[in-house]
Amino acid sequence: MGLMRRLFDARRARATPHAAMFERFRGDGCVAVDLETTGLDARRDSVLSLAAVPVEGRSVRLSQALSLTVRGATDFRIEAMRHHRLRPQDVATGLEPDVALEAFLRHLGNRPILGYAIAFDVAVLDRMVEARHGFRLPNRVIELRDVYRDAWRLAHPEHAEPDLRYETIMAAAGVPVLGRHTALGDAVTTALAWVRLTRGLPR
Repeated sequence: MGLMRRLFDARRARATPHAAMFERFRGDGCVAVDLETTGLDARRDSVLSLAAVPVEGRSVRLSQALSLTVRGATDFRIEAMRHHRLRPQDVATGLEPDVALEAFLRHLGNRPILGYAIAFDVAVLDRMVEARHGFRLPNRVIELRDVYRDAWRLAHPEHAEPDLRYETIMAAAGVPVLGRHTALGDAVTTALAWVRLTRGLPR
């Protein structure tokens, strides 16, 4: 996010409960975030489930994880359903989108957002937050693929660029893939991989 946009958004958020999101984060953690959506168009597709798993130092705080289903979507696509296996009846008892968003924002606070291919998730969330509050997420974003690439280059400077596929990264980090293509499973797996990769890879 550019400086001018951040200043503008901070001003818009000043009178809302989310003003503290624009304060500088001074901790050593982040929040692993994952969404499951009705498709892969960040401009219009709906959130079906979301998860946010805090990481503090070297610890993944599973007891503090947020996992929500979201109802109200009408744009289910068969290709997306094959991916996440969520059907309309599976989310029918979930939260309204605005309620889920507010719970997520309170949980996130001003902590950095961690994820795999996280730009898509952030774009979806930005669209929702902007529609409701008039600002976008100000949080620093950590892309797991970048963390892995840096660790790979340190451990294997003589090799070509690494394979950045999800399963490859998890295998290299020694992390089991938990609940693939579920929001909570992917968020937990990503959090565990980040903790491992920040210590580097074996040479």
